[in-house]
Amino acid sequence: MVCRDRVPGNGLSHRSSPGRARAAAPSSEEVALAAVDASKSERYEDLAKTMHPEALREFRSTMSVLLDAASKAKQSSQVLALFEGVKSADDLKKLDDLAFFTSFVRHELKVKPELKEALAKMTVQTLGHVPDGKALQHVVYRTNLPFSGKNIDTVKVISLRKNGETWGMLLSGTVEATIESLKLRVKGKSEFPQFNYAASKVEPLGQLPEGEQKAHVVYRLTTPLGNSKVTKIEVLSLDETDPGWSVLKTGKTDNLTTLIEQSIGIRKVAQPDLQKGPSAMVLATSDFPDPASLPRTNPKILGRSASKRSKTGYSRDEVDDLPTSFFGGDRDRFHDVASKGGVLVGVRVSYVTKFGGRKISSVQPIYRSGEVLREGGVYGQVLSPLTTAIAKPGYGVGALKTHTGLTVDGFGMVFMKIDDNHLNPSDTYNSPWLGDRNGGSPKDVESDGSIPVGLQGRAGKEVNALGLILLK
Repeated sequence: MVCRDRVPGNGLSHRSSPGRARAAAPSSEEVALAAVDASKSERYEDLAKTMHPEALREFRSTMSVLLDAASKAKQSSQVLALFEGVKSADDLKKLDDLAFFTSFVRHELKVKPELKEALAKMTVQTLGHVPDGKALQHVVYRTNLPFSGKNIDTVKVISLRKNGETWGMLLSGTVEATIESLKLRVKGKSEFPQFNYAASKVEPLGQLPEGEQKAHVVYRLTTPLGNSKVTKIEVLSLDETDPGWSVLKTGKTDNLTTLIEQSIGIRKVAQPDLQKGPSAMVLATSDFPDPASLPRTNPKILGRSASKRSKTGYSRDEVDDLPTSFFGGDRDRFHDVASKGGVLVGVRVSYVTKFGGRKISSVQPIYRSGEVLREGGVYGQVLSPLTTAIAKPGYGVGALKTHTGLTVDGFGMVFMKIDDNHLNPSDTYNSPWLGDRNGGSPKDVESDGSIPVGLQGRAGKEVNALGLILLK
């Protein structure tokens, strides 16, 4: 079932009542837009008022229990650090449900100025909603963000529950993931708990057509996290040029489930018409081995590559960048190139926990020259033990499959056989997946057969974009 609440004119609709006209209660879509407007205007208390009272109460109760547990473990600072304007556990406990959530939101946007800046520039259009029973609706909306002369369109979904005559927003899956990870940290887990993506459960909830050539599938994704689990409501957008369009049009739940699982990488691509990209290369994230399989010790690497600072590296006239430009311009741009004769064969990365997952905090390219491995520069901040992924001899990095939002959430490499002076796209295998599989949007780059000789991108406090440098 699919619904659209379209409000004509000035955005208000009215209904008649005996003796006078009375404004209709806000629809779920109007509440969602009010929340966005409050965020853009930095009216965080008004944002909190768009939340469902039960969601506010649940958030405060859960965080208070977590704070008590953290205090007993002498780790209360980890919880208090998530709130603005509180200095002690007593200060936090004195706040009511509304102020408690407002304090949390203020801190989130204070420590993420890039998110606040994006909100200020962003425009939002609701596309409709998918009902989930009588008292729950999932509003699908499109955001448009101007960025370096381009417009970035993203389709998202937010859940609201009936609250009297109106609607109230529920906690997002990202907030729930943050809470669950903190619970495990307080219990003494020193490392960020791993999401068990292979065991995720997908439940399609409904389709929302956008004209005759586009459609959005709303689904519930439940993923184990340590001994707990995190539930998110997500949306898969397709158009008639997508290989999965015919599957979508059948409307069959089993087919939709398989399509969604393949699109997010928790099921192997079994049917050629559902596979994206060149047929010789399987780029679904399910085909990338689990990060736990990566070596924890570093292989023997001799010396450093020429990088961008050495005269022995390839000149700019000898190489091409892929992509030629990044959203975000040249801010924090890096361009690391191998010594003459070197080939990009892998990376070394570290992680930072934010937005409910492990994101890429630093990246370092690794090159092979003959039998010798050499490392490039380090870009971003090294904030965790290093993880290394390197192609076997005779192979190079032919493609990057990235999930990117405000940062590089995660990525995998497609290793291709090196035949003389070009790559062979019919002989490939995939690296382990590095970072968060669920976050961000897919942004893939692939060599046309040219030899990879460097890594480029943007990196400040963490890695914001990644691309390849190819030999002409």
